[in-house]
Parts: sequence; structure tokens; C-alpha cells
Amino acid sequence: MPNTLCHIGIQAPLNGFVLDKKLLLWVIIACIIPDLPWIELKVLLACTAINPYDLRLYCTPQASLLLCLLLGAGLSLWTRNSVTIFSILALNSLIHLLLDSLQIKWGNGVNIISPVNWHLFHLDLFWPEYLGITFFTVLGFIYLMYNWKKLSAGSSMELSVNTTKRGIGGLLILLYFITPFYFIDQLEEADTYFIHTMKDVENRPGKTIMLDRAHYFAGTKDVQIYSGERLDLTGNLPPQSGRVSFSGVFQDSHTIAIHDFHCHTDHRDLASIIGLFMACVLVIQSLILGKFYSHKSQQG
Repeated sequence: MPNTLCHIGIQAPLNGFVLDKKLLLWVIIACIIPDLPWIELKVLLACTAINPYDLRLYCTPQASLLLCLLLGAGLSLWTRNSVTIFSILALNSLIHLLLDSLQIKWGNGVNIISPVNWHLFHLDLFWPEYLGITFFTVLGFIYLMYNWKKLSAGSSMELSVNTTKRGIGGLLILLYFITPFYFIDQLEEADTYFIHTMKDVENRPGKTIMLDRAHYFAGTKDVQIYSGERLDLTGNLPPQSGRVSFSGVFQDSHTIAIHDFHCHTDHRDLASIIGLFMACVLVIQSLILGKFYSHKSQQG
């Protein structure tokens, strides 16, 4: 999936043709909404002892279009211009997911029509290292720096004073965190992200497996996945350690016979961290300015 700066570099200028500059901060927020579950997953993996596969089953529905819309509706009801804000968040969450589907990411994809179907949607047009990704990543950084003052103007972040709207919004946000529990069994049955295959250790042999950007160690010829488990590899393997995608078949419960692999550069995480940090600072700054403008208008 494109990094955060890349999404901003594509979606913010695109929206700039039709939206008031004061509303573009909501586009940047929408660029982050579908990725919030994966940020949440990394935090929970680092801070809890919960089964990592169960954690991923919980976070996956939150990255679907359905729950992105639910969170977007909840957030928009906390603002004064709820209909406009929801439209921005909904449309750009969809654009984010469609952009994600363009990349080749083995065993990965997006959930557009869930819960009707939990099988991952992917178009597989180019790898994450595609030159266009680098271009839009740089563009995203330049865009944020150049438009920082306009983006943090604060007027678009003024909160609604309607307690009923805010209460309903809070309920929708709560449902965003509760609803995934209802879909966990469906996701495991669909073997989304090969989670059922990985959980059913004894029955792994003979099953196909794809690993996306896993940590590969050339010296020991094994790979560490997000759960922390290390799996032995056989067959045609990369000569150097790094982030590698693999496709293969389990020979036994802890060994994969590799049929194909693709080596990645490791710049995506850094670009996402920078983009997320800049976006968070913008939102905080805008909230502060929003309260200032609200207080000033009440005095006037």
C-alpha cells in the first residue's frame, strides 16, 4: 500500500481542484483513516500478549470501506459542517483503498464490498518500489510544507456545539471499535491474509502461503513475520537479508518451499512515519486555532 506521504501527494492536490483550501485538512485525515487499523495493530502487537493472528482478525474489518465510512460518519458529526466533512472523508477513504489495490502485494489487498465478501480485492499493477510512488511521496512532503499555513487555518476544525450530534457521533465511533468482533469468524473462514492457514499449525503442510514484505535473514535462511514467528525457507532464495515478499507452499508446519520472491526497498515505513507525524501536528494545530476562532466569534 502506498505510504502516507504518497496518498497525500495524490489525494490532496486532486481535491484541491474542487474544495476550498480550508477543507483540505479533512482530505489528509481521510488519507489516514484506512491505515489507522494497521497502526493500531503494530501498537497492540508491541504492547500486549494477545494472539497476533486474532489481533489482525480484529483490525482487518476496521480497514474495510464499510467501517471507514462508519468512523468518518462519527467524526463528521463532531463538526459544524457534518454533511460536507462526511462526503470528504467517505470519498477519500474510497480513493485511498482503490489506490492501495493498485500495488502488487502478495497475500494482501483491500476490502471494498465487505461484509458481502471478505476476499481481498487487488489489481496488482505495480510494486511498491515503482518510481511513481517515489514521485508522489516527495510531492506529498512538498505539498504539506508549502500549504502548511492554509491547511492549519483552523476554521474547518471547529467542533459542533450540538450535544445530540456529538453523542450520536461518539456512538458511531464506539461501534467502529465494537463491530469487528462480529466479523472475526467470517474473516477466518475466508482465510483472509492466510490467517486461518497460519493459526492451524498442524494442518499447514501442503497449503499455499504468501508473505508480504517479511523480514528475511539470508544467513539462517528464515523469515520473521508480523506475529513474531520465524519460518524456515527452502528453494530459490535471495542472497541478501532485507524486506522480501515470498510465495510458496508449506513443506511442514514450520518450513516453506519458496516458488518466487521479490526484494523490497525499506523506505515505505519512514515515509509513512513522517507523513503521520506531520498530519498529527497539523490536526492539533488546527484544533487549537479552531477553538481560538470559535472563542473570537462568540466575543464578536
